Amino acid sequence: RYTQLGLDKGTISNTLFQQLSTYYQSCSDSDKRDEIVEGAFLNNQTDSVPSELIDIPDNLRQEIISELLPRCEKWSQSELEFSALYGIRVYKRGTSLKMHTDTDSTHIISVILNIAQQVDSDWALDIDDHMERRHSVNLAPGEILFYEGARLSHGRPSPLNGESYANIFLHFRPKDLDLKT
Repeated sequence: RYTQLGLDKGTISNTLFQQLSTYYQSCSDSDKRDEIVEGAFLNNQTDSVPSELIDIPDNLRQEIISELLPRCEKWSQSELEFSALYGIRVYKRGTSLKMHTDTDSTHIISVILNIAQQVDSDWALDIDDHMERRHSVNLAPGEILFYEGARLSHGRPSPLNGESYANIFLHFRPKDLDLKT
């Protein structure tokens, strides 16, 4: 455990949110590629692919990491190193995400950044805290969730009721993490 509860909600700066929002809105269908996530975590009620991925240019990736690394270090009270940022994941209507924990060697301290959504109703992230209490967390564009991804079970078991839901996932690991078995 790195934090008392294991999760905390916040916001990203207006400047970074505007950059991300502008970039996302400028992307066309040709910028999106079908995303296949191993482990059957993502499912869709239809036969369509549950999510698409949009690559993020290096300069914008660095802006995200630069803003969130110190905030994650402060929240976790740990010196961290960057592990992963895959791009903007755009979930499609009818998609659900099975409850799971993330990769235990790299996704220790994680952040979800909500970039945009076209929803008919809220699509909560269900997440269990360190005391195994379930929280249903709704994020609006510009809001973020800090969470201990490798430790806490989380998912979106209810299908997305809306056209799309766009998030960025950012992951860090403690610099002193001993990976020896």
